[in-house]
Amino acid sequence: VVAYTSSSAVISEQTERLLETQVLDMKGWTNDVYKLTRNKVNSDLNVAKQNFYAKGSPEIIENHMTLIDTGGSQYVVNDNYEIVDNVQRMVGGAATVFQVYNDSYAVRISTNVLDSIGKRAVGTHLTDDVYDYTVKNDKTYYGRRDLFGKNYVTAYEPIKDPKGKIIGVLFVGTEEGQTLDVVKTSIRETVVGQRGYMYVIDSEGNVLVHPSKEGQNWAGESYVQEMLRNKEGAIPHEVDGTQVLDAYTYYEPLDWYIVSRAELADYTGPIDTIRDVIVALMIASIAIGAIIAIVFGRSISYPLQQVVVMIKELRNGHLSARLNIRRKDEIGIMAATMDEFADERQTNVV
Repeated sequence: VVAYTSSSAVISEQTERLLETQVLDMKGWTNDVYKLTRNKVNSDLNVAKQNFYAKGSPEIIENHMTLIDTGGSQYVVNDNYEIVDNVQRMVGGAATVFQVYNDSYAVRISTNVLDSIGKRAVGTHLTDDVYDYTVKNDKTYYGRRDLFGKNYVTAYEPIKDPKGKIIGVLFVGTEEGQTLDVVKTSIRETVVGQRGYMYVIDSEGNVLVHPSKEGQNWAGESYVQEMLRNKEGAIPHEVDGTQVLDAYTYYEPLDWYIVSRAELADYTGPIDTIRDVIVALMIASIAIGAIIAIVFGRSISYPLQQVVVMIKELRNGHLSARLNIRRKDEIGIMAATMDEFADERQTNVV
């Protein structure tokens, strides 16, 4: 039992280390692919800037974003798709020009991004968090964004007028599927042990990558809540009556929690077999011991009962009563002594 307990603890610890190594390796590979994607986004942003600023210096004239060249010619960007479509033809990515209104929000005025019904998403707003980061903080934003049901790796850079005031935002994006699909496919196809697998969730508990359950939300699960709190570690828990171990790590640029899940029985199976054998042997030993105790007890109690009966017979005058027990142990000696005593009594009486 001590050996089983010790071996089980060692196997559980080794399994946890194996899973932790696996998720860290996958995180490293994801980071490598993301860096390549980020480099492409930076390259696309440079192409977009070249196309945009080649038309002139940006200003707001009569509530329209206007590019004014050195000769004074004006190029209105609003509802003009030449720049964004050129970017798409050159690099194959998404491009958008936002205009800032009332120093409080930004609206798409030119874009090749399509909305949910397949039309250019002109007139839609920049999300508040990206607006705050780029416009209020004057920083270029990089990150993963969901645009009308499609995930992009994106860049948003402030557009400034000649006085340095931020009047808009220039956006480029590359669909995740163009670069990260190879990582997602690898995660889906990874088998951990015999029946385990890997999966990815985001900080809202949405299942992003999974062999069969993508699109579900697990935010209500206690083990998911622990992942979201701790960012990295391992959690043993139960799923549909099966004991599993989840090792996880957080990759912030994509808001990915990369998880490797193993069914513990895949690793503790041989030890569990030993445990079952030990339990079976213990039960068998107890049963055999009980049988031996019963047989041994009867071998003692029955002759003693006969002695009691014989004494009663002698007391009642039945001097011919004998035990006739032929044994070589203490019970046999006692029985022979009783028979000799009865012989002497019978002889004396006669």
